[in-house]
Amino acid sequence: MLLFIMARIAEVPFRDLVRNVLPFLGAMIGSLALITFFPGLVLWLPRLLGYQG
Repeated sequence: MLLFIMARIAEVPFRDLVRNVLPFLGAMIGSLALITFFPGLVLWLPRLLGYQG
């Protein structure tokens, strides 16, 4: 919904806006996949500081 609002405010075609947002969306999905399948990537700093859970 925000993409539609942004396209309207910026007076940019929706297609162009989506095309420019796709790399960021891909990066977010990639980060989510890494965090989901490799939780050790997220927990290394707390474990370094003594977290035992």
